[in-house]
Amino acid sequence: MLHKALICVLLLSACAQPDGSSAAELSNAQTLSFPIQKDLQDLDPATMGILAPDLGIARNIFGGLYQFDAALKVVPDIAVGPPDISADGLTYTFHLRRDARFSNGDPVTASNFVYSWNRVESLASSSLRLIANPAQTFPLLEVVKGYDDVRIGRSKSMVGLAALDDHTLIVTLSRPAGYWLAELALPYTWVLDERVIRSRGEETWWTTPEGLVGTGPFRMTSRAPGQSLEFAPVDNWWGGSTGHLKKMRVEIVPDLTEQVAGYRNARYDVVGAAEAGQLVHEEDLTPFLAAASDEVRRGELFTGPAWSNRTLSFNVVSGPLSQAEDGQKGRQALSLAIDRQKVADAVCGTAKICAAAASGGILLPGMSGYLGDKGDLYRPREAKSLLQAWDPDGSKLKGLKIATSSRPPFLRMAENVRNQWATNLGVHADVEVLQANATLPSCGNRPESVAVNGYILPFDEPRFWYRSQFVAGGGCWGGYQNASFEALLNTADLQQPSQAGDAYVKAGRLLVDDAAFVGVLYTKRFMLIKPYIRGAGFNAVYDGPWSEIKILKH
Repeated sequence: MLHKALICVLLLSACAQPDGSSAAELSNAQTLSFPIQKDLQDLDPATMGILAPDLGIARNIFGGLYQFDAALKVVPDIAVGPPDISADGLTYTFHLRRDARFSNGDPVTASNFVYSWNRVESLASSSLRLIANPAQTFPLLEVVKGYDDVRIGRSKSMVGLAALDDHTLIVTLSRPAGYWLAELALPYTWVLDERVIRSRGEETWWTTPEGLVGTGPFRMTSRAPGQSLEFAPVDNWWGGSTGHLKKMRVEIVPDLTEQVAGYRNARYDVVGAAEAGQLVHEEDLTPFLAAASDEVRRGELFTGPAWSNRTLSFNVVSGPLSQAEDGQKGRQALSLAIDRQKVADAVCGTAKICAAAASGGILLPGMSGYLGDKGDLYRPREAKSLLQAWDPDGSKLKGLKIATSSRPPFLRMAENVRNQWATNLGVHADVEVLQANATLPSCGNRPESVAVNGYILPFDEPRFWYRSQFVAGGGCWGGYQNASFEALLNTADLQQPSQAGDAYVKAGRLLVDDAAFVGVLYTKRFMLIKPYIRGAGFNAVYDGPWSEIKILKH
């Protein structure tokens, strides 16, 4: 049952059971209840962090030109099909649906997009904030002409944005960027109602049901801060059917065992909804799964890789494993000597909070550019042969250290990798535990050439992960330089998302084959779903939309 559940989660289909229900079998109530651990922090797309539950809930309230479907493909939302693109790749003309409306009835116009996108970049804490460093921003609109002027406050409007008329948005880029179309499905480009924000306040407009106005199929109907929220379908929603649900009730319940108790006594229909990225630590999940043991036995627990990974990073700038010291062979040997399933067995524990990264890549199953399950990444004999040819007397890796956090999963991973290297290669490494909040050692030619690291992947955009970590600003732990790798990214940059997958896969495989890093584990997400619920689930990044959920008689 759990294997079947894993498959349906990754495909974001109806996770409880195959949906063969008829209208006569539906419950009359159609009220879905679920808990979240923390109250909403910010639903303003311009400043919203990408930690759940904010994003998980906001995706049902807001919309933009495009959106990701269940398979994480870019599909139109308010845009009418793909844009018209000029021959030089610099001018995009978007045609908007004429029937699109905000939840308060205001029409959606091209001017709303011009306002919303300029607002994102003009706010001091603008754009999607990265989880690892909330102060760091994700400047996707940088390809729009005039972006820099707005970003630094020199201008209030990007010259590259123009509303030709109410239903035609023209965007001029500073350079060709085919990948940009996929980024227009991300939350920071959601369209907002300027009239509502100006009347209700830049910082408080979203905090009340009357102010939280979007173009999505649901709207907030009540909110008791720190206690509960309720949502309902938008009447006569412009996008068509809002599904079967009549009400969504969300309660703030910090304790996970209390959430499970509520699930058992039928207070909650689902546990783990809108919580992507939250339930990933064993200290949280072990008691959660222990409390839900009966539900696990009955097959009501659904799980799959989601949101983040665990890797080994190499100092590729200085030291024995660096590009400068021809460290490729050493990195390859260390990578091929790791049995990732053994690491998973040691790290994931009985809670199974993670899984072996069979592809060895950064990207999770289901994401664009995922490398597939190669299954041949553990080759200890080849690893030993490579190492002996590269470091015949053992001097290069003498005194090797693995830097790691003191968090149990990171520490256990470092210790297991150390033991495997000793057994398979005869390489003896010490585990160096970093103090809380400490950064990785500086680049200098120190023996700490390996570090346990990880990437949080809350949106499906392979270009960003590859460029930010291995091209621009990667530092000693990600400053990988490879002309073939960058050429593949340059090719993908000019292609539309539907065409760029092959280049991204080749780039990802090059990283793995060259051992620019070692992908070891994927973290996993968990959700309890009652047997009478249809349409609930999640993929590697998002929950399924509320509009697909229905409740059967029970």
